[in-house]
Amino acid sequence: MTELKLSPKKPRENSREYVFRMMYDNIMSFQLVLGTAISEQDISSQLDISRTPVRDAFVRLAQLKLLDIVPQRKTTVSRIHTEQLDDSCFMRQAVECAIIKQACEKFPKTHLKRLENNLAREQQAIAKSDNNSLFRLDEVLHKTIFDGCHRGRIWDYLTQTDLNYLRARVLVTMSRVNQMEIVFDQHRRIVEAIKNQDEQAALDVMGPHVVRVLPLLKGLKEFYPTYFA
Repeated sequence: MTELKLSPKKPRENSREYVFRMMYDNIMSFQLVLGTAISEQDISSQLDISRTPVRDAFVRLAQLKLLDIVPQRKTTVSRIHTEQLDDSCFMRQAVECAIIKQACEKFPKTHLKRLENNLAREQQAIAKSDNNSLFRLDEVLHKTIFDGCHRGRIWDYLTQTDLNYLRARVLVTMSRVNQMEIVFDQHRRIVEAIKNQDEQAALDVMGPHVVRVLPLLKGLKEFYPTYFA
């Protein structure tokens, strides 16, 4: 099994929380290859932690559909399910387009300033070819729009439950450096549309933006054939 990429415990983080965070991060970063078999014993050994918090983490990750557990047989890192991904994109597009319409009607100046600052940081990430930072800034931009519309709980729900979609986006970030400029341009146009209260311009960008993984799916499957189910 692939070795986990580990980081120290956070202050006041208990063993159960630490094991879950380490496994979650290693799955979401593809350090643990999709389809790979893992065991409680191996994870326990690598983390030097008892089996109980590891078992709890396995259950939580299975509930999030990041692990496939066959009792008494084996546990594997879940692959990305294409049909579920299509459903996720449909839902994400519907929700984000509804939010952007609300943002174009009324949006706090404080949050608009945050969006503009975020764009500046995105430019810095592009200059350094820093895909990981750009991905995080992408998340921050969308969260800021939700927060500005007082819909932060909806954002939390999406990001905590729709991990199939999130993993596909991480994979795009890992494999397509030339998407950086495209993503930034879309973000710039979204922020400009909010600033100008131009609902149609915002929808024209946001709709394709949130489902951009779908046109890339064929290429991703060819490049990572074992990652999809």
